[in-house]
Amino acid sequence: MNMIAGVAFKDVANIKVNPEAKKNFVISKTIVENQLRRDGPQIAESFDNLFGEHVREVSEEYARITSIFSVVMNENPEVF
Repeated sequence: MNMIAGVAFKDVANIKVNPEAKKNFVISKTIVENQLRRDGPQIAESFDNLFGEHVREVSEEYARITSIFSVVMNENPEVF
């Protein structure tokens, strides 16, 4: 497989060449996927630490409201 800077040619979106600095900047088509795979676990842990309790509270309310809607839908099928 042909590659440049660790990126397969088929995944290259753009290449910027800086001859003065003798560096190439390779932009891959999978930049978002790569960042999420690399940083996702740390972001998830941080999110859970900051907002985990709030998410649980919202989840409980959502379940309660969904239960109410299901009763209303069953009792009034013509509305839905």
